[in-house]
Amino acid sequence: MTAINSQLTPSPDLVGLVIKDQLCDSSVFEGAFVYVDSGVAYNAIATGILTSRVIGVVESKSDSTTCDIRVAGLVEDILTGLDDNVNYFLSSTVAGTIGTTVVTGSGNVLLKIGRPITSTIFLLGIELRTIRI
Repeated sequence: MTAINSQLTPSPDLVGLVIKDQLCDSSVFEGAFVYVDSGVAYNAIATGILTSRVIGVVESKSDSTTCDIRVAGLVEDILTGLDDNVNYFLSSTVAGTIGTTVVTGSGNVLLKIGRPITSTIFLLGIELRTIRI
């Protein structure tokens, strides 16, 4: 297995892929995967069409209702303990989180979020949603 450079740095074209100073619900946390409704970011969950419209992951919160959201590129040092051998999907049980379990159950939405490069570096790769019937 080839080692991956642990000193990855974003290229200049990835720097601008963060929404700065986005209004967010007070329950949103750093590392949360979020959707936006009526101009406010909320923790996403795979239990419905609206709540599964993930736009990115919260990189930071400057106060309880203002956050910066990474919408593309590498997410570094926010998520930990990632398994770089598997894909990650939006959770249908805990809002704002992802997991390795494929979502099942009628009405839930299967949404692949991306794949880790290392245990702390995640490459966002939000795919098309599939509604479970």
